[in-house]
Amino acid sequence: MAAPRRSRVIEREGTDIVGLLSAGAILIILAVDYILNPVSPSTILDWIERMGNLNMFLKPPMALLTFFEYFFYAVAVWSILVAAIRVMMGMPWRRITGDIAGALFTFLLAFLIGRYAANAISVTSLVAYVVIGVGFVIILQSAVNYALRERY
Repeated sequence: MAAPRRSRVIEREGTDIVGLLSAGAILIILAVDYILNPVSPSTILDWIERMGNLNMFLKPPMALLTFFEYFFYAVAVWSILVAAIRVMMGMPWRRITGDIAGALFTFLLAFLIGRYAANAISVTSLVAYVVIGVGFVIILQSAVNYALRERY
């Protein structure tokens, strides 16, 4: 009797099952966020049209800012859960640190969008803080991966 066939997705070397599941989870997060914070396409188009007419950047509508703030918070929480799943599955630390770095960055992004929506920072500061955040997360992830390379 032949051995039972295993799924090709599971058998392939290098396939990231957790990453595939994350794609579905992100779509669910997107849909739930849209249900809780609906943004009509006409709102977005009006905003883009106004910017085109005035030939300058205008602050996005509050509904759009709220949508993205909650979306990035939810993605950050999901990234932490993914990192925990990877730890329990004994997956490589590089992937785990990547998930944690992604969570840190998306938490930062959500926080900054919230501050921008509340008029606590300008768009210039928002962009600068995002760039600083990218640099910080890259340095932190590289340092952790370097420290763990000998042990794991």
